[in-house]
Amino acid sequence: MKAMKYASDIFGDIAFRKINADKRYGKINKPLYDAVSVNLAKLSMEECEKLRMKKEVLLGKYKQLLSDKKFVDIITNGTAAINNVEGRYKAISKIFQEVLADD
Repeated sequence: MKAMKYASDIFGDIAFRKINADKRYGKINKPLYDAVSVNLAKLSMEECEKLRMKKEVLLGKYKQLLSDKKFVDIITNGTAAINNVEGRYKAISKIFQEVLADD
C-alpha cells in the first residue's frame, strides 16, 4: 500500500504511463508499473517522504528517463527478458537514489 500511496502522491495521473510519439502520456505500462512500485516498496517511509518532498526534481528525471530510447525499448519490447527486467529496475532505482542523495 505504501508504494501505491507514494506513486499517486508523486506521479499523480502520469504514474506508470510512458510518453507516446505525440508527447502525451498513454495507457498504464505494466513493466513501468512493476519497476516503479517495487522500487518504492523497497524504500523506507522516510525515503519515500523525501522523494515526495522533492517530487519536481524526481519528475524531471522520470520524464527524461521516459524519453530515453533504450529505456522505452526495455519497457516495451521483450519485457519478460531478464536483462530488460533488471534494466528497468536499475534505471528506476538510479533516479530514486539520485534524488535521495541530492541534499
